[in-house]
Amino acid sequence: MATTGPLWAAIRYARKHRLVLPPGAFMAMAWLSLNDRFDAAFYCRNYPDVVDAGLPPLLHYILHGQAEGRSPHAATTSSPGKAKARPDTKPALYIVPAFMGNRNTKRYRANHLAEVCESFAQVCMIDFKAPPEGFFSDVRKSPFPVVLQRLSAQDPASMPFLHTLKKTGCRILYDIDDLLFDREQLEDWRLESWDIPPASYLDIMAYADAFLAATPELANRLQVFYHKDADVVPNVLNRQQLAASAQAYEAAHANAGRFIIGYAAGSASHDHDLTVALPAIEQFLSEHPDAELHCIGDVRIPESMTKRLPTQIMQHAKVPWFDLPAALASFDIQIIPLTATPFNACKSHIRFLESAAVRVPTLCSNVGQQAQSVTEGITGLLTENSTEGWHAGLRRYYENSQLRFDIAEAAYRYMVQSCSSAAPDHIARTRELLGKADNHTT
Repeated sequence: MATTGPLWAAIRYARKHRLVLPPGAFMAMAWLSLNDRFDAAFYCRNYPDVVDAGLPPLLHYILHGQAEGRSPHAATTSSPGKAKARPDTKPALYIVPAFMGNRNTKRYRANHLAEVCESFAQVCMIDFKAPPEGFFSDVRKSPFPVVLQRLSAQDPASMPFLHTLKKTGCRILYDIDDLLFDREQLEDWRLESWDIPPASYLDIMAYADAFLAATPELANRLQVFYHKDADVVPNVLNRQQLAASAQAYEAAHANAGRFIIGYAAGSASHDHDLTVALPAIEQFLSEHPDAELHCIGDVRIPESMTKRLPTQIMQHAKVPWFDLPAALASFDIQIIPLTATPFNACKSHIRFLESAAVRVPTLCSNVGQQAQSVTEGITGLLTENSTEGWHAGLRRYYENSQLRFDIAEAAYRYMVQSCSSAAPDHIARTRELLGKADNHTT
């Protein structure tokens, strides 16, 4: 048997780097290769970032490209970034993301939705800047609505696309994961950090027939704001994240003689959130020389605190999403503080899920969706935003390793059963929401 070509390149790479691939990955790669359904040269030519990623093309497609709506060979697309449905017995579901690149919000709200729906729909990612030929006639044939994911009017191509889409008479769902549209509920400092103002979202959202929201609170605010239906499709973890998390958990080592408090910020906008926990953390670290605070990402710790506790505060650079599980797995616990604001009340539980996937227990503010997802003392610990509350939570975890273990295991089971792309109840609920109304409005 020949040991060259895309399949063997993928296998050799996976073995060399000891990758733990998602279930069925090798079978999927073999099927694509043996049935001439993957063209490595085409894939690299159409998606230059694949070469920069350093992964063999076929392996990249299985781990990333398929979920991102990329085409494996020329027969499935006419130009880069366009997704066109292949012949399939399942009806087409069209998702129109704001960005075709692999941004975090697209991963969670578009790519993961595609994975959830793949059992009952042929999912097509549509580039609104250059929709595939026949798209506007094809949407009329689908029983599903067209899903716009966080689209704004900032790009001049968005409104002409939307006007043409509206003329088809298809039902339009607008998917959103944050409180981006209500200017009166947003802090000035937060708005100053955004590239897209609320008005740009409002211009597009006005065309929606209904909404999909990441959290119940966000859905409630949409209903009040627009007087239209808003259903909840919560954020979940996908196969790639679960595989990476399983690998990170197996490779993690106990922090002998140390108690690591982790904080994965994501962005500097969370500095305001961290302030509610910092007094308690500083007090706790002063009391326990074996405890450390490890921060990942753009985090600003007060200079007075870092000077007082220089050996107990570690700051690490932001990591790409596929390396995040390994970073989280090095923690004994993760803290997830949120200030009590309207924006945070709508925040999803994604950081709780990411910790649960690597079996790291969390101490969370009693704010946002995490306050509903965490069962106090069972799948995590919740606290009010007081120095006493945060200090008590830290001490409770520090003094009871069995509690840490039990909570971590319970949180992991909850995540797998209810908050993964393969969770049967989540798939059934999503299918029900997408199919509950006729696609056509006229």
